[in-house]
Amino acid sequence: MAKALSLARAGKLREAQAMIAGERAIPDHPIALEALAALVTSEGDYLRALKLWELLLQRDPNHPEARRMVAAIGLWVSRPPWMKYVPLTAATLVALLFAGLLWAFASTSEPPPKPRAVPAAVESPVARPPAQSQPQSAPAITPRPAPPPTVAFPTPTTTQRRRNSGR
Repeated sequence: MAKALSLARAGKLREAQAMIAGERAIPDHPIALEALAALVTSEGDYLRALKLWELLLQRDPNHPEARRMVAAIGLWVSRPPWMKYVPLTAATLVALLFAGLLWAFASTSEPPPKPRAVPAAVESPVARPPAQSQPQSAPAITPRPAPPPTVAFPTPTTTQRRRNSGR
């Protein structure tokens, strides 16, 4: 049994199973049967493992591990065949969502427009006062945007500070 355990730890599950079962397909001893069922389960042959765990449960109806494994493997085997694609589909959808968000943010991050000169004001041909001999143009004024709104937080008065200082 110790040799089979060392083989199983080394990843040689088939050799460990052959050592436990011996020449017989199913061992007579309950500990050997449980070890074989655990090895077959670890290997991933769930239908064969289910049969071995059910056999162990028939031999010992109060065996808690056999009960648990029969229920777990039975649930695993009875699931729909498309269920194995659910994690892959979820991962693909998350990747597509991430790529879409990257594309959306990358396409909207254009540089801001460059500032341009405001043309001088054009004067209308209206009669000028005689004192002005040279036409004067109005200075170019660039309108400034309104300042952002500020949030005013209420500040406690001196009396309120004294009242709240002991708390």
